[in-house]
Amino acid sequence: MGRQFKISIYGDSVLKGIMYDTEKGKYVPGHGTAAEALAELFGLTINNYSKFGATVNEIRKLIESDLDKGYDCDCAVIELGGNDCDHDWAAISKDPDGMHYPKVKADEYERKLTKLVEFLKSKNVIPVLTTVPPVDPDRYLDHVCRKGLNKENILKWLGGTSQTISHVQELYSAINCRVAKNTGVMICDCRAPFLQRRCYKKLMCEDGIHPSKKGQMLITDTFYRFIGENIKNRPDLFVTA
Repeated sequence: MGRQFKISIYGDSVLKGIMYDTEKGKYVPGHGTAAEALAELFGLTINNYSKFGATVNEIRKLIESDLDKGYDCDCAVIELGGNDCDHDWAAISKDPDGMHYPKVKADEYERKLTKLVEFLKSKNVIPVLTTVPPVDPDRYLDHVCRKGLNKENILKWLGGTSQTISHVQELYSAINCRVAKNTGVMICDCRAPFLQRRCYKKLMCEDGIHPSKKGQMLITDTFYRFIGENIKNRPDLFVTA
């Protein structure tokens, strides 16, 4: 009789289940996250170590610390990119003609994510990457500017359209796919199910970047299908000696 398969989730506020409460004007923890629902549905041990605002830098340190302490983990779900591709909007607002970079540059992000995956594999932990759920760029820009940032200046830097925000995010999501392919690990596509909806923006919170309660339900369903398919094809992955 094998022991129960143990999964750890290392991501940002999306898989943490954080939502934006418009009435309270602040971020609040969601209830009934994907991790909680999937643990109950499949009888798995799932520990969620996702952090609000996390980038590949913070998650690498967290994973190294956990494994150095002898943490018992069979599979690590890595959900990153949404914060790595974000910018210092206040700086852009003040200097729209300046050179501004994402929190983690694209080439640096790809290199560090690849090293993180290889590190996990070297520790006999199965890495599973995810794509990045889409953003509603108009609402996100409004949210960013809600406390006085100069929207016209930010739009000038973006090239005149908020869609640039989506394009940058799409780039980082594509990097996740490329890293998964190059390292031979599985990837759960959390992006396509949103884009396949006629109006995915209805699945987003008012801030335009965090999935709403219905959006979280869609993520849960996406992981449900992903885990179910992999249990069917590779049952040995979920029962360890």
